[in-house]
Amino acid sequence: WLTVPDEYMLSKCSTSPLVEPPHFCEDTRNSFRRMISDPDPLKTIFKDGRSREYEWSDVAGEWCLVNPELFGQGEGVQPAKPSFSVQDFYASVKKMKDIVKLVETEFHR
Repeated sequence: WLTVPDEYMLSKCSTSPLVEPPHFCEDTRNSFRRMISDPDPLKTIFKDGRSREYEWSDVAGEWCLVNPELFGQGEGVQPAKPSFSVQDFYASVKKMKDIVKLVETEFHR
């Protein structure tokens, strides 16, 4: 999935491939990368059950992690979307797992 052509990813991962924004495929690949790098998000991303909260920074021009010192060195540097909770993360993981099953089924026909 990290190397499939954009057209293929759009056809399999989008309900409306003709109107997805230009960053859709790269965002989807980044979701896969995150699932690979953090297979147990409750231990690696949401340490001690803490949710991550973000605020918009007019100075930085992006969403910044509130209290990054609670999450370790270097974390929280990447911008994030507002209100992305643990439940949102698990919903995206479930969707990606469903997509992977679909693709595996397609390739094994």
